[in-house]
Amino acid sequence: MDHMIHTLIDMQSILDLKQDAFIFSAILNECLRKLRRVQQSTQNISLTSVNVENMVRQLLMRIKGWTSDMQSAKTHEHMYSLYEKKNEFVGAIHECIGIVGQTSVSSHWQSPAIDQSVVDAAGSIRGKIIAHFNDYTRDQHVLGVEFEKIYRREYVRVPRTIPVYTYATVSGMAAMTTAALMILGETSENAPILLGASCYFETKQLIKKMFGVRVHEEDLTDQDAVSRYIQEHSPVAVFADTIGNEPYMHVIDCSFLIHEMNLSKTSKRYVVLDTSASAYMRPLMHSFILPRGVMLIGVESQNKLLQYGFDRVTAGVVWGTGFEAMKLYDYRDHAGTICPDVSIAALPVPNSCLASKHIGRLERNTKLLVDILKQSERMASKNVRIVYPKEAGFNGVYCMLTWKERPLHTFDTYIKKVMKKAKQLHIPIVYGTSFGFHTTRIYTVAMHTQYEWPFLRISPGTETKEQMYKIGELFCSVL
Repeated sequence: MDHMIHTLIDMQSILDLKQDAFIFSAILNECLRKLRRVQQSTQNISLTSVNVENMVRQLLMRIKGWTSDMQSAKTHEHMYSLYEKKNEFVGAIHECIGIVGQTSVSSHWQSPAIDQSVVDAAGSIRGKIIAHFNDYTRDQHVLGVEFEKIYRREYVRVPRTIPVYTYATVSGMAAMTTAALMILGETSENAPILLGASCYFETKQLIKKMFGVRVHEEDLTDQDAVSRYIQEHSPVAVFADTIGNEPYMHVIDCSFLIHEMNLSKTSKRYVVLDTSASAYMRPLMHSFILPRGVMLIGVESQNKLLQYGFDRVTAGVVWGTGFEAMKLYDYRDHAGTICPDVSIAALPVPNSCLASKHIGRLERNTKLLVDILKQSERMASKNVRIVYPKEAGFNGVYCMLTWKERPLHTFDTYIKKVMKKAKQLHIPIVYGTSFGFHTTRIYTVAMHTQYEWPFLRISPGTETKEQMYKIGELFCSVL
C-alpha cells in the first residue's frame, strides 16, 4: 500500500514538473519576443540584445532536455535530481528576466525626443512619442500604456460594457496611495471613511494618517454592523482587502459591500479593494453587478502572484470603473507613483492562463500543507491555531500560525528551528517576507507596527506534492 502511495505521489510530481517547464518556457519565449521587438525597432544592431537572445535560447534548450528527462524518472533519487534542476532554472530565469528587461529599455530616454534631426534621442520607441502625451515618462510611457491595456483585458474581470481605466504604479502601496489621494481630492473634508479591520497594516496606517478622524474602522465580515454604519453615517469610501492580510485572514463579501455602499446618501461613493492576496478580482469574476453610483477601484501588488514567482521588480496596478476613473491618471501623475519603463519591461506580459496555473499550484500546496498541519498531534498539543480561508472561491496562497508566545516558544525561535533542520535535511525553505514564490517561505509579519498584532505566515511555493509532504512534516517536527 505504501509503495502505491509513493508511486502516485511521484506521478503527480512529474505532472507538476511538466507544468513548471511549460510556464518557464512561456516566460522565456516572451523574453525572446521582447528582444526581437527591440532589434526590429532600432537602427543599429545591438550586440547586447544578440548575446542575451542566445542566452535565452540556450536556456530554452536546457528546459526542453529537462522535460525529456522527466519521462524516464523511476526512483526518488532521479526525482531529487529533477528538483535540483528546477531550482537551477528558477535562479537562471530570474536573472534572465532582469537582463532582458534592462536590454529592452537600454536605448530609452526618460525624456525621449518627439522629433530629431541628427542625434538619436528616442531609441527603440522612435516614432511613438507624441507631444504633451508621452514625452515625459514620469507621466506616461509607451511600455506602460501597452501593459495597462493587456492587464485590463486579462485580469480585470468586470463586464466589457463598463469603462475601466488601468494605471501601472511603482508598487502596490503606490497604487493604494494613488487611490487614496483621488478620494481625498474628490470628496469633502468631513466625509466619513470606512476602513476594513482586516486591511494590510500599512494600508491602515496610510488611510488613518491621511484622513484622520474621518476614518471609522470596522470588521467588514460583520454585515449587520457594516449596514448600520453605512445607513447612519453615509461614508464616501470603503477600503477593504478581499482576503485579510492579518492573523485571522477574514474574507469579505465584495458584492455585499458594493451593494451596501450604493445605499450611502452621498453624491460620490468609492469601494477600494486590495486584491493582492486573491489575484485580479477572481472572487467577483462569476457574479458581478456594479451599481451606477458606485466607483470600484482595484489595487493590486505586482510583487506577489503575477510575476509567476520570479519577484524581479516592484510594481503595482490601480484601476477604476466609470469615466471618473480617468482622474486616477492625474493623481498618479502629480504623486509621481508611475511604474518606470525598466520595471514594466521586466514584468511578464499579463496572461490569465499562465497566472491561473501558477496560482492554482500555490493554492493546492497551501491546502495540502494546512491539511498536514491540522492532522499533526504536535500542533494540537501546543495549541497552535492554523488560519486558512474556507469560503468558496477563496482558497488562499498562504496560511497563518498563531499561538500564545512564551520566552522559549516565540515565532522567531520557531523559524530558527525550522531553518536549522531544513539545512540539515537539505530541504529548500526561505526565511523571508511576501508570497507567491517557487520556494516555500516563512516569516513573522507586522513585527514593528502599532496597527496589527504580529503573526507567523507560511507561504508555500510551487513544490510538487511529494516535496510538500516533507515540508509539512518538517514544520510539525520542530514545534
